[in-house]
Amino acid sequence: MLKGTFFNTKNFERQDKQAMIGITLNPLHKIYEGHFPGDPVTPGVCQIQMVKEVIREIIGQDLFLQEAKSIKFLNILTPDCENLNLEMEWDENDSVVDVTARLSSGDQIFLKFSGRFLIR
Repeated sequence: MLKGTFFNTKNFERQDKQAMIGITLNPLHKIYEGHFPGDPVTPGVCQIQMVKEVIREIIGQDLFLQEAKSIKFLNILTPDCENLNLEMEWDENDSVVDVTARLSSGDQIFLKFSGRFLIR
């Protein structure tokens, strides 16, 4: 789990099956020591994990990524990025949650994600 060590949430706004969450990154996390020394970049897998952990917290169920329909990394996300927002929409049916998410700061988009999670 990365929440609480790698990233934190703030300004959580939810309406029905949509949410806007402020995200802060921890630039001192060990991940940045190796990715990349002197020029830290937030790994794509960590960005996907943030989506998973936030939607898991919203629905209150443990999740497993079943299908990544579309993942686009559009800009390099550095740990010093300010005003980072995670916008999410989801639809929960039986044992699956379909999620679309966008990680951005202002007009700069870092991640566009569309996928399906299985509820465990």
